Amino acid sequence: MEPSPVRSNADSTRQSDRMREFVRQCLEVGECEGEAGVERLFASRPDLADAARRRLILLRVLGFYRFGSDGSDPDS
Repeated sequence: MEPSPVRSNADSTRQSDRMREFVRQCLEVGECEGEAGVERLFASRPDLADAARRRLILLRVLGFYRFGSDGSDPDS
């Protein structure tokens, strides 16, 4: 028996919500603790780390995110 599409959509929504919350946490930690803090979060959630890293890179490229509370970017 195949899983119902409604259940799959609900699972997908929960997974998206978890990812959004994790990225939000990464942004907050990045503001306070910089890249090292974000890397600690990635280590704590290897299941979400790769996708979250890609999202943070995109936000950074678009100019919406920089590491550190002073807005400094360790790569510049």
